[in-house]
Amino acid sequence: MMKKFINKEHLMNNMDLKDKKIIYEVELDARTAYSKIGKKVGLSKETTNNRIKALEREGIIQGYNTIINIAQLGYTGYAIFSRFQGVNEEKKKEVIEDLRSNRAVYWVALLGGNYDILFAIQARDVLEFNRIYSSIQNKHGVYLKDNVISIRTQVSQFHRNYLLNRKAIEKPPYFGKEIKLAETDEIDKSILNILSTDGRINVVDLAKKAGIARTTAHSRVRALEKSGIIQGYSALIHPEQFGYQVYQIMISVNSINESIKKKLYNYCLNNPNITFYVDCVGKWNFELTCETENQQKLQDILTELRTVFQENIANIEIILTFNYFLKYRLNVA
Repeated sequence: MMKKFINKEHLMNNMDLKDKKIIYEVELDARTAYSKIGKKVGLSKETTNNRIKALEREGIIQGYNTIINIAQLGYTGYAIFSRFQGVNEEKKKEVIEDLRSNRAVYWVALLGGNYDILFAIQARDVLEFNRIYSSIQNKHGVYLKDNVISIRTQVSQFHRNYLLNRKAIEKPPYFGKEIKLAETDEIDKSILNILSTDGRINVVDLAKKAGIARTTAHSRVRALEKSGIIQGYSALIHPEQFGYQVYQIMISVNSINESIKKKLYNYCLNNPNITFYVDCVGKWNFELTCETENQQKLQDILTELRTVFQENIANIEIILTFNYFLKYRLNVA
């Protein structure tokens, strides 16, 4: 279902510091009780709940998910950047909805610039990716043109520190890095499937949906957290709904090595406007997601990047993100 766009000027005028603190806290840990969030923000549980409901109605918070390290389940992420061709609005919606419903697709975003859409596929290996991608191409290839594939070896999610001008958290959630298979069974997979689309579900309801005892659900979730398969719980925040524009900064470097990766990662970690760092293989070496209140702020960041990494950066391409639909969707059966 396409999301409703709201008067951003109205939202900016009505969002106060407490709203920003609430957004920050639910993104930091979506499973935190409203009473605890209220204490941190300085509001009662009831008022906190009412404010969160209002942020949901306004489209700023559009769900709660679980950040799952798919690499520990044997998966790699493949992103496809594409242009629409020969489609009307009805057909475009049909393609988007079909991609959203595809179990192997964990992220769909609408873009501006050289590309119109991004969809990301999780697959166990390149053969499985090719099968999934070919299936999508057979169905929609006539409408999806000039595809660019980016293999995502690491994706790190940073918190929106620009909301409160806070320092970075040293160990942000991520997925990727080394592919390794963790020991999981059907119960673990069922739990992960449920949590991947409802990060705030309580243990009682989780146990009921999974068909297991509450104590089993509780212990299994704790074990998945301890192993690093579950990296955290986050709110699905749409900054464009409070007046910020989302940009993808696509970077190609002259020579790729661990030193430049570490340096760029640390830069992103400490830049409050950068919310995602992606280490990838393909047309670009890195994909950074940046959220700014205006184009001048984006330009300041680009100037800083070119200055700090003047010996490394070969090219930067900017892609606008107008809307995204889902993340961290799990493809385990």
